[in-house]
Amino acid sequence: MVATIDAADTQVSEVLGTLPSHRSLRNYSDEPLPADILETIMAAAQSASGSSNLQVFSVVAVRYTERTARPAGFAGKQRHVAAAPLLTVLIADLCGFGEFLMRPA
Repeated sequence: MVATIDAADTQVSEVLGTLPSHRSLRNYSDEPLPADILETIMAAAQSASGSSNLQVFSVVAVRYTERTARPAGFAGKQRHVAAAPLLTVLIADLCGFGEFLMRPA
């Protein structure tokens, strides 16, 4: 059962209405992702809230070129990862968390 959410904010309502229809697509276009769209995606990922307002991860965009190794080996050799021309990778980054723990109470 999918709950209906009546939100006053249209943008919130649109996002919440989209989430239940999420699906994964694994057929990739050969057309490169425009830089402005990639910037928007990266900014959204880096702006996600976290506990104590800490960002305990870094987001890195990896584009495949003829001179780079495909990172599929790090993802269980999944075919859709090997075929992707661009990956966004989340990397644990606990440096800020350590600094948070060292602050005086």
